[in-house]
Amino acid sequence: MRRVVHRNSPRLGLGLLHKIVLEAAGAHTLEEQIERLVHGVSHALSVDVCSLYQIEPDHSLRMVANTGLSETAWHTIVLPAGEGLVGLIADTKLPLNLKVAQNHTAYRYFPGSGEEAFQAFLGVPIVHLGSVIGVLVVQDQDQRGFTADEESFLITMAAQLSGSMLRLPLADSHALIAMQERSIRGINGAPGQALGKVHLLIGEQTLNLLDEPVSQGTDAEVGIFTIALSRAQEEIQAGKSRFNTVLSSDVLGIFDFYDQLLSSDQLTQDIEGRIRSGMSAFAATRKTFDEYVTGFDTVEDDYIRSRADDVRHIGHKLLAAVLGQTTD
Repeated sequence: MRRVVHRNSPRLGLGLLHKIVLEAAGAHTLEEQIERLVHGVSHALSVDVCSLYQIEPDHSLRMVANTGLSETAWHTIVLPAGEGLVGLIADTKLPLNLKVAQNHTAYRYFPGSGEEAFQAFLGVPIVHLGSVIGVLVVQDQDQRGFTADEESFLITMAAQLSGSMLRLPLADSHALIAMQERSIRGINGAPGQALGKVHLLIGEQTLNLLDEPVSQGTDAEVGIFTIALSRAQEEIQAGKSRFNTVLSSDVLGIFDFYDQLLSSDQLTQDIEGRIRSGMSAFAATRKTFDEYVTGFDTVEDDYIRSRADDVRHIGHKLLAAVLGQTTD
């Protein structure tokens, strides 16, 4: 059904931008993160279509994320270098804002995509260190020019996407193999070469990027969670005891908050409920705390919203305990 209202979109400010980025940050795969950003842009600008193109080694442009076009069609869309409106944006490194895209000489139609229904077009380049690495595009059925605020918003989102785009696998098979091997460049500690095992340090960023393990069975995963919960609580108590004589009672109160959260029946019910639905203890814990953090982040009260970081921190501590590790 055709949507009637387009103009009543949310106010395009830093608050909305922060919300979109925050929701995307909760994703556990790069593809999911980019998908959340694309959907966030579509909703924020109240447009029918939002597409993300990635530049391949041969300078062609491959659509890697989309909302609004035919699901079966957009996965196959690849533009040769310099072709179409998207190719023009990549070549000029400039935004392109059109009321009727079809009237532009560079316009190219993809059969089966359904994009002939969308007239308004706004595209911006995604640039990293002076080089275009992708193009972000929004389209709308209405014949309208996008405002300066909308264009600025899309440019800002393109800048946000540049970091994620650099980590996206290319269509080239060699690039895909490299991504699967997860090559990591380190820092030389001494001249020469050496062979040895790499030990992954558990930290908040690491925990966000780890793949979710397959469940070993409900009983086993509940057992893992129970042991991890006990270990995390012991860490909290040990931390409070360690700082008891050097910190004020107000500061020490954060340890009480951590303990109350870990001891709550609701937390146990939420995580065990997800485990019984088939998730691993790690996946269930991460998903539960993602929801908790989002809940705190969306509250208007500044004090309550500020506790989101505390919830996030204790969630990471519990995740590390699930893995049999400790965090500071």
